[in-house]
Amino acid sequence: MYLVQESPLSMQESMDLDESLINLDLDEPVLRIYCPQKPVLTLGRFQKPEIEMDLNFVREAGIECARRITGGKALLHDGGITYTIVVPRVLVSDTVSDSYRELSLPVYNAISSLEPRVNWPGKADCNGTSLGFSACFAQQEVETVTFCGRKVVGSAQRRNRYRVLQHGEINVMKPSLSEPWRLFVGIKPEEYQARVGYLNHLNREELIAVLKKHFAQSFGTLKPLFRKGSLWSQ
Repeated sequence: MYLVQESPLSMQESMDLDESLINLDLDEPVLRIYCPQKPVLTLGRFQKPEIEMDLNFVREAGIECARRITGGKALLHDGGITYTIVVPRVLVSDTVSDSYRELSLPVYNAISSLEPRVNWPGKADCNGTSLGFSACFAQQEVETVTFCGRKVVGSAQRRNRYRVLQHGEINVMKPSLSEPWRLFVGIKPEEYQARVGYLNHLNREELIAVLKKHFAQSFGTLKPLFRKGSLWSQ
């Protein structure tokens, strides 16, 4: 399994890098783990920000926006851990749901090794309601990691003929943005706070270390993968 080594990138550069990884001719999985240095939004592949986001507030807050190659809803990266795992399709199940579970299992195992009270698969405590929120972490899902009834991991997937890519965000520190719900259209502060959780009692660097450990246990010893321009080298 390869671990991408890279210089700091903007979020759009990171999303473009992920797109290159799913098209890279490698017969082993590839893992990226990084922590954006400032608040940034990634938008799902099919989202319409002019409808689902408060673009005036986004601009006022100086939030960078980037478009993901995966689907799903808008995701605020602010104090968390972002990961990307790309695997040959022959290494995971054919169905989206089964492959999602297989690629999420190392993430759950890593978190639960430090915080055994997390649940997966579990459903966020939404009082039985299902709302069309534009925010990823406000979505009601069965296949998610929760802590104290709140969603702490958001993921989305993209696949082509040969490979499967899964993006994920682990909410660690509480966001530096004081009112993050204002980024999204159609969600009230109390709804956002009831659905979105954080693992801010954990050490982020320690969690990154165990995340690498559990991905290596699932997919093989980590080996560095470097990029210079458009060229990749081991």
